[in-house]
Amino acid sequence: MGFARAQPILRAGDDYWWRISSTSDIPLVVGDIKDLVDQKIMPELLRFSSELNLMEMWETGSSPGLTENQRAISLAAFYRLRSMNHKILALRQELQRKVDSNVKVDLALKTINDFLSELG
Repeated sequence: MGFARAQPILRAGDDYWWRISSTSDIPLVVGDIKDLVDQKIMPELLRFSSELNLMEMWETGSSPGLTENQRAISLAAFYRLRSMNHKILALRQELQRKVDSNVKVDLALKTINDFLSELG
């Protein structure tokens, strides 16, 4: 699971802050926040409420709130639980290409690659 700001879920430039003071209409502010959560944030979270949807997102290289290391380990765990050894091999090759091509990646990728080698 990862963490992300709500702003990317909104349209560009829709980052919004509420100013609250002793004269604020608190029920109105609460209503605005509830509407934002109900109409924008929950539908986005529900897109990734299944393991399959998470796995598909991580396979694209996207991993909001996760490091590349966490993404690779999570994918490897999904693949291993589902006996998808061919996918573990492909993930291992992807990471090796990043290391070999001197793409700036976290040094722990080599450790992850070693971990994936042990899985299959």
